[in-house]
Amino acid sequence: MEGVSAEASSFAGHLGLGKLIMVYDSNEITIEGSTSLTFTESVKERYMAYGWQVLEVDGHNIPDLQQKLAEARENTTQPTLIIARTRIAKGGAPTKEGTAASHGAPLGDEEIAGLKAGLGLPSEEKFYVPDDLKNLPELMKQRGEQSEADWNALFTKWSEQYPPIEETVGCGSRPGTARFERCTDYVCAGCENRQPGRERPSVKRYCQTSALLSGGLSRFIAFQ
Repeated sequence: MEGVSAEASSFAGHLGLGKLIMVYDSNEITIEGSTSLTFTESVKERYMAYGWQVLEVDGHNIPDLQQKLAEARENTTQPTLIIARTRIAKGGAPTKEGTAASHGAPLGDEEIAGLKAGLGLPSEEKFYVPDDLKNLPELMKQRGEQSEADWNALFTKWSEQYPPIEETVGCGSRPGTARFERCTDYVCAGCENRQPGRERPSVKRYCQTSALLSGGLSRFIAFQ
């Protein structure tokens, strides 16, 4: 996971992806204990070396975090990393706040009671959901459906204006569309009689159908 994210981050900095904003939760805790057990690098300096803009904020201060997000959007030539300094289980676990014990194990009844007291939640209910949040899943579903409909309408309009370009990104279509099925049939034709370690023919065929795929030199030099 870390290796993949490092390569992706390096590539994003190389391309100057100004619309990419990443928030890094820096609570200095892992399941095993403090991150200092195995991790001493400066994330800030690493991402600056990648070519990113790096901002820092108190992760518990929401107004300041929103301000940093706005600042990140203003930079259109670099991706932005926002390092949010936080304390795990802050204000909730009376004896486990800031420790690995609140990371990968149940808090326990006493800690949960302290958490509810700290948040002002009723302690008599085992599983409490505020009334104003009960409809949230349905509201988020509706918002997501509307966002997808808006995107599809925009993509259709764009496709009509720029049909030659749209042809090159056709394999980015959603499953179920005619173009997606044509691309899938073409790519999978290279999978016949495939043997372990011989995936390159099908990858090459996918590269030929989509302008959306980029890869490292060591993996794709044979396809140039």
